[in-house]
Order: sequence, then C-alpha cells, then structure tokens
Amino acid sequence: MKKLLLLICIALIMQSFLYSQQTDSTVTTPENSDTTEVSFWDKHDVNFAAVPMVNYDPAFQWNFAALVNVFFKVSPTDTISPLSMGGAIVGYTTNKTWYWAIYTKLYMDEDNYRVTLGYGDASVNFQYYEDMVGGFIPFAGRKK
Repeated sequence: MKKLLLLICIALIMQSFLYSQQTDSTVTTPENSDTTEVSFWDKHDVNFAAVPMVNYDPAFQWNFAALVNVFFKVSPTDTISPLSMGGAIVGYTTNKTWYWAIYTKLYMDEDNYRVTLGYGDASVNFQYYEDMVGGFIPFAGRKK
C-alpha cells in the first residue's frame, strides 16, 4: 500500500509539471507586441526554502535533519489558486534512528481541487520507562 501511495504521489507531481510545460512559454505584451521568452521557473513562480535542523534530547540524543520545500504555481494562468508546495525531509540521530518523508499540497483549477499527499519511512530506536512493569520497555514491545 505504501508503494502504491508513493507511485501515485510521484505520478501526480510529474503530471502537473508536464501539463504546465505544455503551455506556451512566450508572453506578448500589448504595448509593443513583442514576444519575450519566460523561463519555466519564472512562469510558475518557483521559490525554494531549505532549513537545516540540529536538536538534542535525552531520548534520541543528537538529531541532524534537513528540510527542503519548493513553492510553485501548478498552472501559470491560474490567478486564484495559492502557491502549491512540495518538499522532503531526511534526518538521523546519534542513537541510530533515521527518518525521511516526501509530501506535497497542490492547488489546481482555480482552487476547485486540492490534493495533499505524503509518504515516509523511519526506523526509531526508542524505549520508555513503565512504572507498572518497573523497567524500560523497548519500542518494539515488551521482551518476554
């Protein structure tokens, strides 16, 4: 099921970019009737944001992660929809926990359709103290 959701997410993102690239990339200004070439990035109002993260807590110890987001218009002719967003995060901790995720939120057809998708995986090394047992319980469950 996870693989199916990942494939659907990738297919929708690729479809939105392929659809938007099929539109004409020249703009005619009424003042001089001259055509100027507009780049893909300008036409779709693409902006990037990246955030490095460093954190420490007693359970996971040092956590190092990176978050990257891209903001864009699915259709350059759509003036009503807000900017869509896609991103990814990847992280690792010094107690050997790792995680990653990809996600997107798309606004399409003058904000008549919204799609939110995400997919990720993690391997968490964590335990907690249980008073009723009188000891630590590993994340995978109680040892017998």
